[in-house]
Amino acid sequence: MRTEALRKTDKKLKQGKKWGRIKEREEKRLTPLRAEEYTFIAALYIDKDLEYVHTFMNVCFFPRLKEFILNQDWNDPKSQLQQCCLTLRTEGKEPDIPLYKTLQTVGPSHARTYTVAVYFKGERIGCGKGPSIQQAEMGAAMDALEK
Repeated sequence: MRTEALRKTDKKLKQGKKWGRIKEREEKRLTPLRAEEYTFIAALYIDKDLEYVHTFMNVCFFPRLKEFILNQDWNDPKSQLQQCCLTLRTEGKEPDIPLYKTLQTVGPSHARTYTVAVYFKGERIGCGKGPSIQQAEMGAAMDALEK
């Protein structure tokens, strides 16, 4: 699941309020529900009852979950490409997966640009550039999906 998608869902769910102090570096490692959120839901259950938790989830959580699923916010280009490639697998054989190869690295260490190509079954299907290998791989996957 993409960190950006988790952060977006997390911010919407909180509606601008913090359920706990979180340092900036910890926000980079989000999970679908953090410990604070589980604790809040558990406290709501203990303090009120299951019906109250159910109402809270129906009002605050499930509408955003539906939007999250319909928009496929968790599904980044690399994941989408891998899913496409897995649907093309041959019965009884190991599935072929896309392979990413760094073709070029340009620039000084503080301002590099990477060029990455993605291959499927030995054929080059996309190419991308970016300031990090991960972003270049995303660009390559997006290029492959658009073709």
